[in-house]
Amino acid sequence: MRPLLRSQVEKYNNRSLMLAAVQKNGMALWDASKELKADREIVLAAVQNDGQNDGQNYGQNYGAALKYASEELQADREIVLAAVQNHGSALDYASEELKADREIVLDAVQNNRYALRHASEELKDDPFVKALASRDVEFARECLKNLGCLRPTIPSEREELVDKIVEIAKYFPELEEKAQEASAQVENPCNDDGTYSCAHKRDCNEFEKDFNGE
Repeated sequence: MRPLLRSQVEKYNNRSLMLAAVQKNGMALWDASKELKADREIVLAAVQNDGQNDGQNYGQNYGAALKYASEELQADREIVLAAVQNHGSALDYASEELKADREIVLDAVQNNRYALRHASEELKDDPFVKALASRDVEFARECLKNLGCLRPTIPSEREELVDKIVEIAKYFPELEEKAQEASAQVENPCNDDGTYSCAHKRDCNEFEKDFNGE
């Protein structure tokens, strides 16, 4: 093997040079030293810019920048979430624990339906995750209808159902109006006579805050 040129060594080990490189093309992480592949700022920049083309020949394997990160950073939730939101196929290189993280898998599948193959076995069999992968809007609509029919009286149970409704709206934004209706129905507590009050009806602004994670 030929010895590396000094300029190459400097590139692989120089933090500022590597950070500039991954900001242009995330796949430049491939060339980073072991130390820099464990640098959180560099890896985050790499996964966010995976797929950019700066003229270097790194191929078209989008989502693969995460592959070259350290094992520790492949288990970093923020980095993996950023990676799958950019390219769902990056889920392939996430830690096993994060392949079982519901939000990460849903974001990956929303970006690329074929990312489902990289999810944990449990999430591969999850009806909602499969519906998102197949873009089954009618299944999501039916879920909202069923959730809206539930009338839990315990506040914690109401919040749990609303969280499920917000999740559906997040990944099927075309059903946001239906989700608002279902949320209002779930949050209406029982009156003494068995009817349901609108005293706790969530307005559109409150729903929007939950929908946007505020």
